[in-house]
Amino acid sequence: MKKIYLSILLACTNFAVLTATAQTATFTYTGAAQTYTVPAGVYTLTVDARGASGGAAYNCCTAEPKTLGGRVQCLLSVTPGEVLNIYVGGSGADWSTAATTGGWNGGGNNGTFGACGGGASDIRVGGTALSNRVIVAGAGGGGGDFSYIGGAGGGLVGAAGQGATTSDTAGGGTQTGPGAGGYALGTLGIGGNGASYSNGGGGGGYWGGNSGFTSEGGGGGGSSYTNPTLVTSVTHTQGYSGSTGNGLIIFGVACNPVGSITGTLTTSVGSTTTLADPTSVPGGSWSSSNTAVATVGATTGIVTGVSAGTATITYTVSDPCGALATATVTVNAVNRISGHVLFSSAVDSSDTIKVWLITYDPSTHLLSAVDSANVFTGGTSAYYQFTTSAVTDSYRVKAAYYAVPFSSTGFVPTYYSSYYYWYDATAFYHSAPSADDGKDITMAYGTVTSGPGFIGGDVTTGANKGTSTSGPAVNLQVYLLNSSGHIMQQTFTDATGHYSFANLTLGTYTVFPENINYMTTAYTSINLTASKDSMTSANFGMHTISKTITPSSTGVQNYSSVNSSVIAFPNPTTGKVNIQWNEATTEKGSITITDVAGQEVYSSKINLTQGTGTSQIDLSALSSGLYMISIKSGALSYNNKIELVH
Repeated sequence: MKKIYLSILLACTNFAVLTATAQTATFTYTGAAQTYTVPAGVYTLTVDARGASGGAAYNCCTAEPKTLGGRVQCLLSVTPGEVLNIYVGGSGADWSTAATTGGWNGGGNNGTFGACGGGASDIRVGGTALSNRVIVAGAGGGGGDFSYIGGAGGGLVGAAGQGATTSDTAGGGTQTGPGAGGYALGTLGIGGNGASYSNGGGGGGYWGGNSGFTSEGGGGGGSSYTNPTLVTSVTHTQGYSGSTGNGLIIFGVACNPVGSITGTLTTSVGSTTTLADPTSVPGGSWSSSNTAVATVGATTGIVTGVSAGTATITYTVSDPCGALATATVTVNAVNRISGHVLFSSAVDSSDTIKVWLITYDPSTHLLSAVDSANVFTGGTSAYYQFTTSAVTDSYRVKAAYYAVPFSSTGFVPTYYSSYYYWYDATAFYHSAPSADDGKDITMAYGTVTSGPGFIGGDVTTGANKGTSTSGPAVNLQVYLLNSSGHIMQQTFTDATGHYSFANLTLGTYTVFPENINYMTTAYTSINLTASKDSMTSANFGMHTISKTITPSSTGVQNYSSVNSSVIAFPNPTTGKVNIQWNEATTEKGSITITDVAGQEVYSSKINLTQGTGTSQIDLSALSSGLYMISIKSGALSYNNKIELVH
């Protein structure tokens, strides 16, 4: 982020934060109180306050110099529109043969042939009493007779006025009371008056200086002061060379650094991001350098992406400083995968629908969920979207409804667009950043029927079909389909690998176990009749190496001999497909690959040797997509879908 701070150098080099457009105000001595109204948008002032000088001492032959007043340089916290009361001190009169009044705003009177103390310069907030002073520049004390000069004003303790001996000095004012020595003690804000022959008056200040000691001494200087809460960056100068006459107060507008814009500096077309005001300077406004790319609320800081690109967002404070801060916001093209989960009948708004974003990893040949989202609906659809997780890749989307147990009537887990099985699901390629919308999932619905029929079986898991070391496949999802291919029921295998469907009407059914990354061969043509209304051995083997689930009994669609078998894996594949077989005798086979339109795109012969063997074919030249693979020999016939993903 780029910050811009404009600055100039005023008389006070400590305040280089003032901008070129900053306002200044100078108050000189008038002998009366003055006021200053803080400009709009200003929260800090620079202050250069100078106390008046004390009068010159008496000398029979040459003129003595005036006693210098003090100087205070600082920053004062203010509020726009606030009225400050200004008191600029008057210079103390030089020595005189008659008593003279001290300088305006606290200077002490002189004694005969002595000089008067100068008046302090101060700023008062919230009133005009001495207790309202927040900044005080102490004044110099008046000189005495025989060149005994007064003490310089300023500092936390004013300087002592000179006397005939080192012990004959008049103390300057402090932060808590008068100093030691002198004829008359100074009080809060007022220097002591000279009354003895030829002594000088004390200088005005936060606490006034004492008048000159005995008959000839100079008066003490007044102390300076700053309020510890409202005033910062303080520099005190005692006896400032520029304070040789009346006092002076100069205000400048201190332009604080505007600070940094905070918030997320990226968004996408149609989306928003909220930027935060820099806290050091409130009350500013927001603007965009390119509203064709991004707009921003003038008072809210809410940035809305319009088109892809970058725009400079500026926060400007309309005060005399013209302070501003900038940040570059990048608007990305819309990056989103979205759609609706659709239901055939309304569901309750409190029911949870979970949607998964699933990718295929060609290095492991496995599918995995990279993100998920819980969405809710009060009707027949629920909107979902994935943004940050939608990187360039190939995806599937799956939804599940969690309002009712899996084994009862209701909606079953479904892949986009309306498939029960992962390898039937429509895969799509997302190129980020872009919008892949309309990936709607029409939820499948299972209906539990009432009848005498029963179908059950077991699913075992092991390294391969026919393995001697197998165990139960636990918590495996199993679907029951009718003769039209519609899901009737769903259930999960128990701790023993057993599943069952009861209360079935008579008819023909198919059992289909489903597990992501496994290719399933369904158990088909289970015919329940009045004379045979149950099937209790619809068993399956779940093979962990080939990633297949196949029926364990005869009559399987893909096998013509229980002594011969063949599988193709991995599936999905990036190109290389392994053909693994178990043959009772050596025979020739053929491999045919067709696309979804039925066009043959690959064919080859294969020598299926007796026993177990493996061969490999290369489909890398084919485009990504779904294909049908057919492997035939005299003893077997294998048909399945295979997905190619580059």
